[in-house]
Amino acid sequence: MPRSVPLLAVMLAAGVTACAGPTVTLPPVAPEDVEVIPQGEEPEQEYREIAPVRQQGTMDTPRTELVRLAREKAARLGADALMIEEYRLNTSYTNPTITLLALAVYYPARHPELTDNPDSR
Repeated sequence: MPRSVPLLAVMLAAGVTACAGPTVTLPPVAPEDVEVIPQGEEPEQEYREIAPVRQQGTMDTPRTELVRLAREKAARLGADALMIEEYRLNTSYTNPTITLLALAVYYPARHPELTDNPDSR
C-alpha cells in the first residue's frame, strides 16, 4: 500500500474533527446576554465548550464590529459567553483580512440538564 494512503486517512479524520459542529445544542439567546471574555482571560466560573467561532473582516473592520458579529453567532448557539482567543491578520491576499478566533461556551450551573457532559474546564 502506498505511504500516502495512511497519511490521507489521518488528514481526512483530522479535517472531520476540525469541522465538527457544536458539542451541545442549546436554545438561542439574545446577543446582549452573551458575556464577552477578553483575550487572555478565563471565565470566573466553570465552563464547557460549545463550538469555535470565527469572524472575518477587512483590515478596515473595527475589532468591536468583529466581536459584535461573533457574539451574534455565539448567541445563535445558545452560548453564555464568548471567549476571545486571538485576532489573526492575513496580509497575503490582495485584500488583507483580519479574523477573530473565539470560543462559544456555556456555564453548566445555568444548564443543569447538561451536567453529565464530560468536557468541562
